[in-house]
Formats: sequence, structure tokens, C-alpha cells
Amino acid sequence: MPATINNAPLLVGAPNFRDMGGYATHDSRRVRHGHLYRSEGLAQLTHEDLEVVRSLSIQLICDLRSDKERTHTPTRWPEGSAVQWLHMNVTADIRAGSDAMAKVLLENPSAEGATQAMLISYRHFPEAFAPHLSNLFGRILASDGLPLVFHCAAGKDRTGFLAALMLAALGVPEQSILDDYLLTARYWNGPRGEASIRQVLTVVFGSVPDESVIQPLVEARAEYLAAAFDAIVEQYGSIDSYLEQAAGMGPKQREALKTLLLE
Repeated sequence: MPATINNAPLLVGAPNFRDMGGYATHDSRRVRHGHLYRSEGLAQLTHEDLEVVRSLSIQLICDLRSDKERTHTPTRWPEGSAVQWLHMNVTADIRAGSDAMAKVLLENPSAEGATQAMLISYRHFPEAFAPHLSNLFGRILASDGLPLVFHCAAGKDRTGFLAALMLAALGVPEQSILDDYLLTARYWNGPRGEASIRQVLTVVFGSVPDESVIQPLVEARAEYLAAAFDAIVEQYGSIDSYLEQAAGMGPKQREALKTLLLE
């Protein structure tokens, strides 16, 4: 994992906000610092946090949340900032009201059912993201979208999948991609993470759910990300094919992306 990752969150109000720079690629280059950031929701930024994000000169906020999530929990950002917005509205997540996940949980309200719901959600990610990816990568390649931060609610699932795709497109090895995904366990855990998902499940069940149902939903597990990548291979043949067909990122575009984001 990159040396810049440590136990001190960059933002107090969004501790799962982090710089993706530092990862080595297959060709011995590294992801540039200060260009790609991944995060949880940005609604709770403190005054000091606002000054930090202002100093990062972020040009594009890519919000992966649903319209309902954005309305209920609006982003807090420095006033007067010239930042641009890209709303991707990915709904294959329990926090976004995924019907498929809710159905599984209602039919099997247990740890096993919750795990299956997560696997189903991740398997839906490739399809759910596909209509949005070419726009996002196009903004990056046009050089009007960097530095960039992308986020969902927890910065774990939707954000984790997109971060994995970004790193894969840059040629970062699979183990490093998984390491980045699992880092969320350091910043989004315990009562803070459980409280948010408990609120969502209370709406789904009509009452407070058992703790055994909550845990699989708040955890970042290697099997979840593997389910998304397995679905990509089944539907597209490979990650490279998915990036080319869904995101318009063929060999030429991939090299242009690496020129921008690697050193």
C-alpha cells in the first residue's frame, strides 16, 4: 500500500477520504499523488476540512449516490469553489434503495442473507456503472476533471468498485487494488459505520434489524470485490474488454490516462 496512507485521516468529517496516489504499476511507474481522491459522503465536513479541500484544488466531484441520497444528505463544499459536478446515480446499493438487495434481506434476514445481498449488489455493479464510465473517463482525458474526487455514502462499495476500475486501468497489480479496497476497514468501521446502515435497514425491515444482519453490510470483504470482477469476466471476457466496451478505454485511451496519472 502507498506510504502516504496512515492512521491520521485527511478530513475529520470524512475519514474515508484518501489520496489514491503511490501505488506501483506493472511497468514500475506509480500513481501520481494529488490527482485522484476517493471518499465517503462529504456532508459532514468541518470548517477545517473545507480549508483542506480548498487547498487540494479539486476540479471535479463525481457523486455516485442516487438522487434521493443527494437530496437527503447534500454535499458540503467550500463556497465560491469552481468545482464541477458529475452525478452518476448508481443505485445497485442498499443505501440507494436497491430492490434486489432488499428482497434478499427480507427473504433471509440473517448474516447469510446479508452476505448474499452484498454479493448480488457487487455483481450488479459492472452493469450499473457501464452507462456512466465513458463520460467520467472522457472528462479525465480532456484534462478538465483533475484533480478528481469520487464518492458514495460510505466510500466502501460503489466507490470501492470505481477505485478498483481506475487502478486496473492504470495497470496497478491485483493485490494492490485489493489492498486499497480493504483499507476502508480502517476508516469506516465500528459504531459510525453500523449506525448508518442500521438506519437504512430499519426502513427496509420496519424495525431495528439484528446485529448479525448489519455486520456483513458494513464490512469490506475481498469476496465482494471478487464478485464484481467475476461478473465482468463472465459478461465481457476480461477487465480490459470491459474498460474498452463500457468505458471507451481502448489501448490508446489507456496510454493517455497513464500519461496523465502516472509518474
